[in-house]
Amino acid sequence: MNKSLISLGLATAVVSGCASTDIPKPLAEVEHQYQLMSNNEMANRHAATPLRAAGKSVSEAKTAWQDGNEKSMAHQVYLAERMLGVVEHEIDIADMEAQFKNADMVRAGLVLQGKNSELTQKNQELKELKKELEKMGSKQNSEGNVLTLGDVLFAFDDHKLQPGAKPTVRKVADFLNAHENTRVVIEGYTDSLGSEEYNVGLSVKRAQSIQKALVKAGVTNERITVKGYGESNPVASNKSAVGRQHNRRVEVVLLSENETYESPTVARVN
Repeated sequence: MNKSLISLGLATAVVSGCASTDIPKPLAEVEHQYQLMSNNEMANRHAATPLRAAGKSVSEAKTAWQDGNEKSMAHQVYLAERMLGVVEHEIDIADMEAQFKNADMVRAGLVLQGKNSELTQKNQELKELKKELEKMGSKQNSEGNVLTLGDVLFAFDDHKLQPGAKPTVRKVADFLNAHENTRVVIEGYTDSLGSEEYNVGLSVKRAQSIQKALVKAGVTNERITVKGYGESNPVASNKSAVGRQHNRRVEVVLLSENETYESPTVARVN
């Protein structure tokens, strides 16, 4: 046999043997991608099932390559690539959901911040309104959401608004028109002079007079509820003229959009 041919055959065998130890590029690439994904927290948290399936296919692809089964190896590489694609898709979805959740939290925070700011401004305006009503002769109580309109608005034993009552009602209407989500309950009260039945009727009529004046000033009637409690729930003693004057009053209860109204507990006349 020709020595040169023998030498060429040995060289070919050596080269072929060396080449057979190199992992095919598709298998090497998919294995590398799998290793990266295995160290990815998002992949393990949100795509554990397809990640395990990809790992299994990579392992079977290596076994097939070692056994010289290129067709099986190629199939397992294909399956591994598909599963890794699913993993990436699941990560994208999880990331998108996280962004939406964060955006919703930010949006909710901004809404809350805006509402708190609006509430702060409203409370400040309410304090200023109470001060103005005090100056106009209506003594205010301590409840933050109640405006007291005193007897200065009505003549004795009468339910018609006096001419000088217009500025007072206008102030209340301006506040309500500036806060259109605020509803009101108008509660009428009297002193203890006269019968209880008569006083209840008078208190209702006085509350209705305030209601009509507010509607005329632009407050929608749907936002207003009228109640009459007569001589009950006095804020001062009925034994003096000054005390009776304080008890002859109309109270405007301010309610937020979803706030429920609770009728006051009827107290004994003093």
